[in-house]
Amino acid sequence: GAQAPVVALEAVAHNLDTNTDSTPSLSSLEALRHSTDIASALDAAGDARFLAKSHGFTLEIEEVGSDQALYGGVMDSLGYASNREPFRILAQHVLYETLAILRNEPPTTRLLALKAMLLGASGLMHLVEETEDPTQLRRLRKRLPQTRSLSKGDWHLFRVRPANHPVRRIIGASKLIDDCLDTGLAKGFACELLQGGNRSLTARLERPPHIGRSRARDMLVNVALPFLHAHARSSGAGALANAALEAYASAPKLQENEITREMRRLCDIDRSVKLSARRQQGLIHLYKALVQRTHI
Repeated sequence: GAQAPVVALEAVAHNLDTNTDSTPSLSSLEALRHSTDIASALDAAGDARFLAKSHGFTLEIEEVGSDQALYGGVMDSLGYASNREPFRILAQHVLYETLAILRNEPPTTRLLALKAMLLGASGLMHLVEETEDPTQLRRLRKRLPQTRSLSKGDWHLFRVRPANHPVRRIIGASKLIDDCLDTGLAKGFACELLQGGNRSLTARLERPPHIGRSRARDMLVNVALPFLHAHARSSGAGALANAALEAYASAPKLQENEITREMRRLCDIDRSVKLSARRQQGLIHLYKALVQRTHI
């Protein structure tokens, strides 16, 4: 006698006409290895991955709104490999709209309040270094809106590099959010891209020593640009959508990872093929389509 949830699939089917999960017309690694224009194949695969990410953000925006969707993407990217899940949960426990209430805090304590909210809900407040004034953070936490909290056991802390430690990343996220709190996260990112391009938006993402240049560039390519493309398409902002695509195409090479190194080896891609962030994303897309699926 219960009522079952119902979802209309017509809109979803319509959104898939961009073929975001498609791969270039290369059916195997052998075909890729012998392609006469490997650079174009990687560009096409990189674009497919970008559009798939953009489509994912479109669905997120429809469900939770632009600022929350971007905030969740930023937090996810700060989790690196081993802590992405707890960072996603933290963004669900402490919603962006809850943090936005703090915009009315005095400038002298607003950033501290953001740190208190996020660190308190993370369950890692006891790991905060003395330079962050943990006593004042705990005192502030008591008078702020209460939210569900994670525990230390929810985090992967063993052998985590100091630069990737969750406490350090949460402090960096607090600084990034504080910088956009007056305008809103989505609007702040959009204005930065339109006015200053990749370099300016990367600088906004970078919060040394808590978020370094390498992590900021990774966030730019994997989160900020595909989000802004989705946000622009949802709001009909053609100039912003084009700016996001152009910024993605011109984004500099990111740090190599296991997948990109393995794909270079499998496809016999030598150093004469110049890799950009777009082409690295293409390698990842092709790996998931041509290698990973064959092992499932």
